[in-house]
Formats: sequence, C-alpha cells, structure tokens
Amino acid sequence: MSSSTGAAPPPPDAVDIEMGTATEPLKDGSSGSDIPDPKLGKGFLKPIPETTLMERIAAIAAGFAIVAALVAMIVEGGIVVILAGILSATVSPYAYYQQVQLTDIRALQETEKKIHA
Repeated sequence: MSSSTGAAPPPPDAVDIEMGTATEPLKDGSSGSDIPDPKLGKGFLKPIPETTLMERIAAIAAGFAIVAALVAMIVEGGIVVILAGILSATVSPYAYYQQVQLTDIRALQETEKKIHA
C-alpha cells in the first residue's frame, strides 16, 4: 500500500539546486558563476587569519607584563608592589582580549560593507 502526500512527484528534468544542477538563470539574471568558491578562498571577502599581527603583539606584551609583575612581586614583596602586580597581571590579558574584539569588529564591518555593496 502506498502512502499519498498529495504532492505530485517532480518532473524528470527538474533542477536540484543542492546538487548544483540548476541551469536556469537566477532571479537577478546572472548565471551564478560569480558566486565565490569557499574552497579556493577567492571571492568577495578575504579570508581572515586565525590571529593577526596586532593580536600576536598584544599577546606577547600581555605575557611580558604578567612575567614582569610576578618577578617584581617576588623580588620586592611590598604591599604596593603586590597590588600593582595583581592589577598588571589582570589588565594585560584584558588588553589582549580587547585587541581580539577589535579585529572581530573590523572583520564584521568589512563583511557588512560587502553585503550592502
């Protein structure tokens, strides 16, 4: 016994967009050949590196600040130095986090500009 959904089966010459067999032009009249290929990394948007140069510099500076704060706290040992070291060790990773967020914002702005262009 066959179940009927009420929908007719697709004609044999139907296009399958998911499989890439669409031969008809798109609604805007283009053939779709200008659609970027993500495997090649070519297209409207440039690939964004995992970490930028500024992020690496910020990470190195944050690491150096933490090490310097720890050395100062160990060598000096005064209450003012310990408080300053704790603050320095807390603020420097936050500065790195801000640099990462700035990079993400720039990438989002570039994407938005390309979408609206």
